[in-house]
Amino acid sequence: MLGIRFSEEDEERLAIFARRLGRPKSVVARDWILERLEREAADDQFRQDIERIAVVQGDDNGEWHNAVSNDILGALDHEDGGYDWGKSA
Repeated sequence: MLGIRFSEEDEERLAIFARRLGRPKSVVARDWILERLEREAADDQFRQDIERIAVVQGDDNGEWHNAVSNDILGALDHEDGGYDWGKSA
């Protein structure tokens, strides 16, 4: 069970959006949270894959790994509008 408190303004924005979709606010919020979790899981998988490639490439100092990670994750953020709160890409 999850309880989420919004400001009155944000609550109204969510209510308006949910009405437009014809869905309950809780369903809209749940879908957004699940989508975010899936995106984070995908980012983590990309990071792990890049780290494995860096090991194969013999990238001991991490320069190649960091550059490729930033490029790939930045491209993914650009593609889906971004969702990486507070982290630098």
